[in-house]
Amino acid sequence: MAKGKEVTIFEEQFPMISSENNSVIEAMKNNLENEEISRRDMFKLIANPSSGDEAWSIDTPMGKQSFDELEGVILYIGNERAYYENPYGTGDNERPLCSSDEGINGHGDPGGKCVDCDLSKFGPDSEPPICSQKKPMYLLIPEVNPVMPVVINVTGPSFPELKKFRVGLMQFGVNTFDVKVRLTLKASKTKNNMPSSVLQFKTMGNFRNEDAAGYAKLVKYRESILSFIDPTYQEAKKEASA
Repeated sequence: MAKGKEVTIFEEQFPMISSENNSVIEAMKNNLENEEISRRDMFKLIANPSSGDEAWSIDTPMGKQSFDELEGVILYIGNERAYYENPYGTGDNERPLCSSDEGINGHGDPGGKCVDCDLSKFGPDSEPPICSQKKPMYLLIPEVNPVMPVVINVTGPSFPELKKFRVGLMQFGVNTFDVKVRLTLKASKTKNNMPSSVLQFKTMGNFRNEDAAGYAKLVKYRESILSFIDPTYQEAKKEASA
């Protein structure tokens, strides 16, 4: 940032929201407009431990590090589903027979409304749905990526904790991107007694109330990348301007 430029509290902690970075993102959108590139190509995925570990092992600009907790801002939470012909781990990078990038409408075989599909329902003995579901959570975590958001895929065992966190904010009229959140992992067991690591959420502060100028920059930054991460964003913008 330029010398002497006023830096907000939020911008100090999350320098990627600066106007200079917004310009970089806008240039990326223009340059990639006709390219076949997905959000999976652009944003670093932080893999959740699946063996009951309570720490993340992450490649950072400073090398591989272990994190007992991660602090950041959640920009957006998606909802994706995918149904494969072969069980997980037995295929060879196969494409799903049916998938949805917003968790509402399935495209492929069988297709249709996800909520009405038998493949999206639990079995009689609480077996997980054949059609898998994940909620990609896009966060600003400068220690992991100082420029772009990173992604944590929230999966079934962590769904209740995520819902509790979101409903708790919603009851007070607070957006997920209004607050700083601390993420930890808790060792647990799935219903079929497999080890699992469940996400825990704790709100650390409300930037919308504490730093209005910094929050305005965050909102601008978020809007600049929504077209990359929200499959319904462009469609909603067209409808709003019609």
